Amino acid sequence: MQQVATHNHQVEEVARQIQEVGQTIEQYKTWLTVGRKLQSQLDLLEQALLRQGWVSGNTAAVLDNMLQHLIRRDVSAALQVASNLLFQTMPSPAGIAQWVEETERLLEVARSEGDVGLASIKCSKTLNDWVRPS
Repeated sequence: MQQVATHNHQVEEVARQIQEVGQTIEQYKTWLTVGRKLQSQLDLLEQALLRQGWVSGNTAAVLDNMLQHLIRRDVSAALQVASNLLFQTMPSPAGIAQWVEETERLLEVARSEGDVGLASIKCSKTLNDWVRPS
């Protein structure tokens, strides 16, 4: 009888451990999902900064607040604070390239039709002169 009780206790202990591991895995999955959302938001902010977009004056304070939550390993709270980040979302370099291509095509059509008020643009070889390098 003692062996049965010991075995049952071991089975219960393994079942408890399996449940704890399952809960830990779910916590890590949530942490990873929230972390990816946070990374995405910070990538957009990085692009705004690198490409000289508009960034709110309180950005440093918001980032510091986010850092405090991350130090405490509270990624969800950091993501919630990240919603207070205000900045200009920059178009992708591929999007800008597409606009340049489309605009150059339209400019060539306009130039081929004669002077139609484009004298100031005619001096520029391409529209790339007007776009900041990324």
